[in-house]
Amino acid sequence: MESYVETINLMREIQRKTLNHNHTNAEEIRADYFKTIDLVWKELKDLGQEDLTHLYQVHRFLIEEVFNIHRNERSQINEDIFKESLNIKQIKDQLEDGKQGHHIYSFNDDYCEYYVIGDIHSDTISIQRILEKTSFFNKVISKVKIKLIFLGDYVDRGKAHLKTLQCVLTLKYLFPQNIYLQRGNHDGGFFEDGAVKMWVRKPDADSEEDWFLLYLYNLSNSNKTLPIDIIDQYLSLFNSLGNISFICHKNITLMLTHGGIPRPIKGEKGFFSYINRISDLTNESILDDLNGTIVKNMMWSDPSVVEEDLREDSVRFRFTETHFEEFRKCIGFDIFVRGHQAEPKGYHKVFRDGLITIFSSGSILVDDKNINNETAYSYVEPKMLHVNKDGEVLILDLNS
Repeated sequence: MESYVETINLMREIQRKTLNHNHTNAEEIRADYFKTIDLVWKELKDLGQEDLTHLYQVHRFLIEEVFNIHRNERSQINEDIFKESLNIKQIKDQLEDGKQGHHIYSFNDDYCEYYVIGDIHSDTISIQRILEKTSFFNKVISKVKIKLIFLGDYVDRGKAHLKTLQCVLTLKYLFPQNIYLQRGNHDGGFFEDGAVKMWVRKPDADSEEDWFLLYLYNLSNSNKTLPIDIIDQYLSLFNSLGNISFICHKNITLMLTHGGIPRPIKGEKGFFSYINRISDLTNESILDDLNGTIVKNMMWSDPSVVEEDLREDSVRFRFTETHFEEFRKCIGFDIFVRGHQAEPKGYHKVFRDGLITIFSSGSILVDDKNINNETAYSYVEPKMLHVNKDGEVLILDLNS
């Protein structure tokens, strides 16, 4: 096995080649990407017993590099503009493409192809199929404008927590203008006084192996070659992720987030009268009547097609079409795209197709047999969403 210094130097060289377009063909760039993954994982059989120094140092490197990329994506122009209006269509032409302000990304290149990726949940097999179905490496080498936007939930439940994170972070490191990462409700937590506190409650019947922070904590305690500060590093990375994206095509405007819309409030002025500008959607100081932040609400909420059992006092509340339509009118988008719910068909359209749920981990077929032994969602037929150059919104099957 190569040393971590050699692996990191190789990754730097591959990044230089990708940024300078020095690869000669798609297979070369694909091979380079997967080589960086294999150098860490090919010989690892038992993480509890083997020396994880190589893994730790590569992950530490990737976390720091991606954190810095996120920092450099911040735009003062976008920060200022998002404070000026509540309606995205009124400001979309002023925003910088591929940049973020207040953890809100804007994409306004009409000549770009966009692929929106739903929950991955510690599943590298689905990531590989996504790269195949988008023809990602072919399009990069051909200089076709392409962006993959991940809606979060990179970890938990599946069987490849650290490898999945390495796959995603390596993509962002090597292709920073093609890969964009948003945060899900599983991508966070706290590590205080030597104890892990997750954002998501682990069911009593579940194994701690299936929950990233608990898995990482136990692995670090049992194998001292993986320093426990890796937990703090990953939590800092999660804090750098975006919360919202807007795809502002000339023919259509999409709003993307992990969960759903903010909590509606009851009052004469409307359900969302407490939101006055787009930047409010990620303002942690704005609280609802249950002392929950807008950010938290939009990571957890779900659409409901009925007016009953809205769980109004729950963190994971439900919103109706009436709530949704008022929010859509306020913000000015045409279609709302989110992940968060495991749909058996991999997607679900509600509210007259104005809201689309997309889920991207599931059964991956080869010769009609499921080869995905990493997913926790073998009953899901995974999908992704494609916005083409004409502004058409398409659902793509990972198995067709």
